[in-house]
Amino acid sequence: MSIGDRIRFKRKSLRLTIQELHEKTGLSIGNISDLENNKYSPSVATLLPLSKALKCSIDWLITGSNHEDNLQEFDCSDIEYKIIQMFRSLDERDKEDIFNLLDFKYNRTLKQK
Repeated sequence: MSIGDRIRFKRKSLRLTIQELHEKTGLSIGNISDLENNKYSPSVATLLPLSKALKCSIDWLITGSNHEDNLQEFDCSDIEYKIIQMFRSLDERDKEDIFNLLDFKYNRTLKQK
């Protein structure tokens, strides 16, 4: 996946339009479109507002992985890793819904023990 593909993926996973990303970053709509279509690579000055608006690291935008966030180094099963990655791509409201469901099930499990 290219930088442009990752920008588009994160924008869509956050349910943002190009117009909304423009409003969050100050980047022109044409600039965002060109980036997503891999017409050129973004500058550092462009990566910073993109990473903030897309809620991801500059590392991830450039390489597809996070240096500070390599969950494979921890005792984490494949399914736990996938759940965390999916969770991170959700918007805040959906994250809260998932957390509440998990909290409910966790507390129910504790009561059964």
